[in-house]
Amino acid sequence: MYPDFLTIGPMKSGTTWIQNYLEFRNDVCLPANVKETFYFDHYWYRSISWYESHFKHCLYSNTTLCLEVGSSYFHNQNVPPRIKQCLGDIPLLVTLRDPVKRAWSHYIHLRRYGYTNSLLLEAVKHFPEIIEASRYKTCLQYWYNSFSPSSIHFVWQDVLAQSPNAYAQHVCRALGIVYLPPSEDLLNKTNEASIPYSHLLAALGDRSAHFMRRVGFYNIVNTAKRIGLKRLFFGKPGSASDIQPTTEEREWLEKQLEGEIPPEAQAMRPKNLGSDNYDHSPSGDF
Repeated sequence: MYPDFLTIGPMKSGTTWIQNYLEFRNDVCLPANVKETFYFDHYWYRSISWYESHFKHCLYSNTTLCLEVGSSYFHNQNVPPRIKQCLGDIPLLVTLRDPVKRAWSHYIHLRRYGYTNSLLLEAVKHFPEIIEASRYKTCLQYWYNSFSPSSIHFVWQDVLAQSPNAYAQHVCRALGIVYLPPSEDLLNKTNEASIPYSHLLAALGDRSAHFMRRVGFYNIVNTAKRIGLKRLFFGKPGSASDIQPTTEEREWLEKQLEGEIPPEAQAMRPKNLGSDNYDHSPSGDF
Protein backbone atom coordinates (compact mmCIF):
# COMPACT_ATOMS: atom_id res chain seq x y z
CA MET A 1 0.00 0.00 0.00
CA TYR A 2 1.55 3.26 -1.15
CA PRO A 3 0.35 6.87 -1.33
CA ASP A 4 -1.60 7.84 -4.42
CA PHE A 5 -0.92 11.55 -3.83
CA LEU A 6 2.01 13.46 -2.34
CA THR A 7 2.27 16.96 -0.94
CA ILE A 8 5.91 17.83 -1.61
CA GLY A 9 6.41 21.22 0.05
CA PRO A 10 8.38 23.41 0.20
CA MET A 11 8.54 23.68 3.95
CA LYS A 12 7.19 26.76 5.74
CA SER A 13 4.45 27.22 3.17
CA GLY A 14 1.37 25.66 4.77
CA THR A 15 2.20 21.95 4.84
CA THR A 16 1.61 21.55 8.59
CA TRP A 17 -1.84 23.09 8.23
CA ILE A 18 -2.66 20.68 5.40
CA GLN A 19 -1.50 17.73 7.51
CA ASN A 20 -3.67 18.85 10.43
CA TYR A 21 -6.66 19.48 8.18
CA LEU A 22 -6.44 16.03 6.57
CA GLU A 23 -6.10 14.39 10.00
CA PHE A 24 -9.21 16.26 11.14
CA ARG A 25 -11.20 15.06 8.11
CA ASN A 26 -10.52 11.41 8.94
CA ASP A 27 -11.24 10.27 5.38
CA VAL A 28 -7.67 10.53 4.07
CA CYS A 29 -5.14 7.89 5.11
CA LEU A 30 -1.81 9.34 6.28
CA PRO A 31 1.39 7.65 7.55
CA ALA A 32 0.86 5.92 10.87
CA ASN A 33 2.05 7.84 13.96
CA VAL A 34 4.26 10.30 12.05
CA LYS A 35 3.79 13.35 9.85
CA GLU A 36 6.67 12.72 7.44
CA THR A 37 8.54 9.51 6.67
CA PHE A 38 11.47 11.32 4.95
CA TYR A 39 11.88 8.15 2.92
CA PHE A 40 12.74 9.72 -0.43
CA ASP A 41 15.44 12.03 0.95
CA HIS A 42 16.85 11.05 4.38
CA TYR A 43 15.98 7.33 4.45
CA TRP A 44 16.36 6.29 0.83
CA TYR A 45 18.86 3.65 1.96
CA ARG A 46 16.00 1.74 3.60
CA SER A 47 13.89 -0.77 1.70
CA ILE A 48 10.61 0.08 -0.01
CA SER A 49 8.92 -2.34 2.40
CA TRP A 50 9.99 -0.02 5.26
CA TYR A 51 8.19 2.83 3.50
CA GLU A 52 5.17 0.69 2.80
CA SER A 53 4.91 -0.27 6.47
CA HIS A 54 3.80 3.29 7.26
CA PHE A 55 0.68 2.80 5.15
CA LYS A 56 -0.37 -0.80 5.84
CA HIS A 57 -3.23 0.41 8.02
CA CYS A 58 -4.73 2.10 4.96
CA LEU A 59 -5.76 -1.32 3.65
CA TYR A 60 -8.24 -1.64 6.51
CA SER A 61 -9.49 1.94 6.64
CA ASN A 62 -12.55 3.46 5.01
CA THR A 63 -10.55 6.31 3.54
CA THR A 64 -10.76 7.41 -0.09
CA LEU A 65 -7.21 8.70 -0.50
CA CYS A 66 -3.75 7.68 0.73
CA LEU A 67 -1.34 10.60 1.03
CA GLU A 68 1.94 11.74 2.56
CA VAL A 69 2.89 15.33 3.32
CA GLY A 70 6.63 15.60 2.65
CA SER A 71 7.72 19.21 3.07
CA SER A 72 11.43 18.46 2.63
CA TYR A 73 11.07 16.83 -0.79
CA PHE A 74 10.60 19.94 -2.94
CA HIS A 75 14.16 21.27 -3.24
CA ASN A 76 16.06 17.95 -3.37
CA GLN A 77 16.80 17.13 -7.02
CA ASN A 78 17.37 13.45 -6.18
CA VAL A 79 13.82 12.99 -4.90
CA PRO A 80 11.64 13.29 -8.05
CA PRO A 81 13.16 10.32 -9.93
CA ARG A 82 13.01 8.22 -6.77
CA ILE A 83 9.30 8.95 -6.33
CA LYS A 84 8.66 8.29 -10.01
CA GLN A 85 10.50 4.97 -9.73
CA CYS A 86 8.51 3.81 -6.69
CA LEU A 87 5.09 5.42 -7.10
CA GLY A 88 4.81 6.24 -10.79
CA ASP A 89 3.45 9.47 -12.25
CA ILE A 90 1.24 10.21 -9.26
CA PRO A 91 -0.30 13.66 -8.71
CA LEU A 92 1.69 16.10 -6.59
CA LEU A 93 0.59 19.10 -4.55
CA VAL A 94 3.06 22.02 -4.32
CA THR A 95 2.39 24.55 -1.57
CA LEU A 96 3.84 27.94 -2.45
CA ARG A 97 4.41 31.15 -0.55
CA ASP A 98 6.11 34.45 -1.34
CA PRO A 99 9.68 33.13 -1.87
CA VAL A 100 11.36 35.85 0.19
CA LYS A 101 9.07 35.40 3.18
CA ARG A 102 9.31 31.62 2.90
CA ALA A 103 13.13 31.84 3.02
CA TRP A 104 12.99 34.06 6.11
CA SER A 105 10.61 31.66 7.83
CA HIS A 106 12.90 28.75 6.90
CA TYR A 107 15.78 30.59 8.57
CA ILE A 108 13.71 31.17 11.73
CA HIS A 109 12.77 27.47 11.67
CA LEU A 110 16.45 26.48 11.73
CA ARG A 111 17.04 28.83 14.65
CA ARG A 112 14.07 27.34 16.45
CA TYR A 113 15.47 23.82 16.29
CA GLY A 114 18.97 24.76 17.32
CA TYR A 115 20.68 24.36 13.96
CA THR A 116 22.01 27.90 13.90
CA ASN A 117 22.22 30.97 16.06
CA SER A 118 23.87 33.07 13.34
CA LEU A 119 22.52 36.04 11.45
CA LEU A 120 20.84 35.27 8.14
CA LEU A 121 23.73 35.90 5.74
CA GLU A 122 26.05 33.69 7.78
CA ALA A 123 23.40 30.98 8.27
CA VAL A 124 22.83 30.68 4.51
CA LYS A 125 26.51 29.71 4.07
CA HIS A 126 25.93 26.64 6.23
CA PHE A 127 22.31 26.00 5.22
CA PRO A 128 21.93 26.91 1.53
CA GLU A 129 18.47 25.30 1.52
CA ILE A 130 17.20 28.53 3.12
CA ILE A 131 17.55 30.06 -0.34
CA GLU A 132 17.44 26.96 -2.54
CA ALA A 133 13.95 25.89 -1.43
CA SER A 134 12.64 29.30 -2.55
CA ARG A 135 14.13 28.99 -6.04
CA TYR A 136 10.81 27.79 -7.39
CA LYS A 137 11.78 27.84 -11.07
CA THR A 138 14.84 25.69 -10.48
CA CYS A 139 13.11 23.28 -8.11
CA LEU A 140 10.05 22.82 -10.28
CA GLN A 141 12.28 21.91 -13.20
CA TYR A 142 13.55 18.95 -11.13
CA TRP A 143 9.96 17.73 -10.95
CA TYR A 144 9.12 18.47 -14.58
CA ASN A 145 12.07 16.29 -15.56
CA SER A 146 10.32 13.29 -13.97
CA PHE A 147 6.61 14.16 -13.91
CA SER A 148 4.17 15.50 -16.43
CA PRO A 149 3.11 19.12 -15.78
CA SER A 150 -0.50 17.97 -15.50
CA SER A 151 0.48 15.93 -12.43
CA ILE A 152 1.56 19.03 -10.50
CA HIS A 153 -1.00 21.17 -8.68
CA PHE A 154 -0.38 24.45 -6.85
CA VAL A 155 -1.91 26.04 -3.76
CA TRP A 156 -0.77 29.37 -2.32
CA GLN A 157 -0.36 30.26 1.32
CA ASP A 158 -1.67 33.73 0.49
CA VAL A 159 -5.10 32.12 0.63
CA LEU A 160 -4.44 30.42 3.98
CA ALA A 161 -3.18 33.66 5.49
CA GLN A 162 -6.48 35.36 4.64
CA SER A 163 -9.06 32.56 4.76
CA PRO A 164 -8.45 29.01 6.02
CA ASN A 165 -11.85 28.04 4.66
CA ALA A 166 -10.93 29.18 1.16
CA TYR A 167 -7.57 27.44 1.46
CA ALA A 168 -9.27 24.18 2.44
CA GLN A 169 -11.43 24.51 -0.67
CA HIS A 170 -8.33 24.94 -2.84
CA VAL A 171 -6.66 21.91 -1.25
CA CYS A 172 -9.76 19.74 -1.67
CA ARG A 173 -10.10 20.77 -5.30
CA ALA A 174 -6.46 19.86 -5.98
CA LEU A 175 -6.77 16.50 -4.19
CA GLY A 176 -10.11 15.69 -5.77
CA ILE A 177 -11.91 15.19 -2.46
CA VAL A 178 -15.14 16.59 -1.09
CA TYR A 179 -14.78 19.90 0.74
CA LEU A 180 -15.30 19.86 4.49
CA PRO A 181 -14.99 23.06 6.53
CA PRO A 182 -11.91 23.09 8.78
CA SER A 183 -12.33 22.67 12.51
CA GLU A 184 -12.38 25.64 14.85
CA ASP A 185 -8.79 24.90 15.90
CA LEU A 186 -7.63 25.12 12.30
CA LEU A 187 -8.98 28.63 11.98
CA ASN A 188 -6.24 29.73 14.36
CA LYS A 189 -2.47 29.83 14.02
CA THR A 190 -0.66 26.54 13.34
CA ASN A 191 3.02 25.71 13.80
CA GLU A 192 3.93 29.22 14.96
CA ALA A 193 7.62 29.95 14.88
CA SER A 194 9.43 30.29 18.18
CA ILE A 195 12.87 31.05 19.52
CA PRO A 196 14.30 28.45 21.95
CA TYR A 197 15.29 29.32 25.47
CA SER A 198 18.63 27.64 24.80
CA HIS A 199 20.31 26.95 21.46
CA LEU A 200 21.99 23.84 22.90
CA LEU A 201 18.76 22.56 24.46
CA ALA A 202 16.94 22.96 21.15
CA ALA A 203 19.68 21.09 19.31
CA LEU A 204 19.50 18.28 21.86
CA GLY A 205 15.72 18.05 21.51
CA ASP A 206 15.80 17.99 17.73
CA ARG A 207 18.58 15.39 17.50
CA SER A 208 16.81 13.22 20.05
CA ALA A 209 13.55 13.42 18.12
CA HIS A 210 15.31 12.51 14.87
CA PHE A 211 16.95 9.53 16.53
CA MET A 212 13.61 8.32 17.91
CA ARG A 213 12.03 8.58 14.47
CA ARG A 214 14.96 6.84 12.81
CA VAL A 215 14.56 3.80 15.05
CA GLY A 216 10.77 3.86 14.77
CA PHE A 217 9.89 5.18 18.24
CA TYR A 218 7.23 7.52 16.89
CA ASN A 219 4.97 7.12 19.90
CA ILE A 220 7.66 8.45 22.24
CA VAL A 221 8.01 11.60 20.13
CA ASN A 222 4.23 12.06 19.99
CA THR A 223 3.91 11.59 23.75
CA ALA A 224 6.65 14.14 24.37
CA LYS A 225 4.72 16.67 22.28
CA ARG A 226 1.48 15.98 24.15
CA ILE A 227 3.02 16.56 27.59
CA GLY A 228 4.58 19.86 26.55
CA LEU A 229 8.24 18.96 26.02
CA LYS A 230 8.23 20.61 22.61
CA ARG A 231 7.76 24.01 24.25
CA LEU A 232 10.49 23.22 26.79
CA PHE A 233 13.03 22.44 24.06
CA PHE A 234 11.98 24.89 21.36
CA GLY A 235 10.34 27.83 23.12
CA LYS A 236 6.89 29.33 23.32
CA PRO A 237 4.96 29.35 20.01
CA GLY A 238 4.87 32.85 18.57
CA SER A 239 7.99 34.02 20.38
CA ALA A 240 9.72 34.64 17.05
CA SER A 241 7.17 37.25 16.03
CA ASP A 242 9.46 40.12 17.04
CA ILE A 243 12.36 38.90 14.91
CA GLN A 244 12.15 40.83 11.66
CA PRO A 245 14.65 40.93 8.79
CA THR A 246 16.77 44.05 8.63
CA THR A 247 16.55 46.23 5.56
CA GLU A 248 19.85 44.73 4.37
CA GLU A 249 18.61 41.16 4.88
CA ARG A 250 15.31 41.80 3.14
CA GLU A 251 16.96 43.50 0.15
CA TRP A 252 19.50 40.67 -0.11
CA LEU A 253 16.74 38.04 -0.13
CA GLU A 254 14.76 39.99 -2.72
CA LYS A 255 17.81 40.21 -4.98
CA GLN A 256 18.60 36.51 -4.62
CA LEU A 257 15.03 35.41 -5.34
CA GLU A 258 13.91 37.92 -7.93
CA GLY A 259 11.83 36.32 -10.69
CA GLU A 260 11.66 32.91 -9.00
CA ILE A 261 7.90 32.44 -9.43
CA PRO A 262 7.28 30.65 -12.76
CA PRO A 263 4.30 31.77 -14.88
CA GLU A 264 2.31 28.56 -14.36
CA ALA A 265 2.52 28.99 -10.58
CA GLN A 266 1.92 32.76 -10.70
CA ALA A 267 -1.24 32.12 -12.70
CA MET A 268 -2.63 30.12 -9.77
CA ARG A 269 -1.87 32.86 -7.24
CA PRO A 270 -5.10 34.56 -6.18
CA LYS A 271 -5.43 38.26 -6.84
CA ASN A 272 -6.28 40.92 -4.27
CA LEU A 273 -5.73 38.73 -1.23
CA GLY A 274 -2.58 40.41 -0.03
CA SER A 275 0.26 38.28 1.27
CA ASP A 276 1.47 36.96 4.57
CA ASN A 277 3.78 38.93 6.82
CA TYR A 278 7.13 38.26 8.40
CA ASP A 279 5.61 38.33 11.86
CA HIS A 280 4.30 34.73 12.00
CA SER A 281 0.84 35.96 13.00
CA PRO A 282 -2.50 34.58 11.71
CA SER A 283 -1.61 36.30 8.43
CA GLY A 284 1.90 34.89 8.68
CA ASP A 285 3.48 31.58 9.54
CA PHE A 286 1.24 28.52 9.25
